[in-house]
Amino acid sequence: MERRVKRGGMIRLKGTSDYGEYNLLEHGEVWEVKNVGKFAAHIKSLQKTYKLNSGKKEYDQRLIPLNDGIDFEIVEVIY
Repeated sequence: MERRVKRGGMIRLKGTSDYGEYNLLEHGEVWEVKNVGKFAAHIKSLQKTYKLNSGKKEYDQRLIPLNDGIDFEIVEVIY
């Protein structure tokens, strides 16, 4: 039985392009799911890794498609 991505859960990503692989090296493979829509999920990195111009670090957040992503693939639903 396949586990579904759900709000408040955690997912492990795999980079499917050079851009995706670089982002996972920079921000980590495991992400928190903030919200899930019909076709995409809003995810947030676990650590503050996104550096702002002021030098302050914040969580990286992005939308990823649930199926057929260009840069990322969901390989595991952890929670």
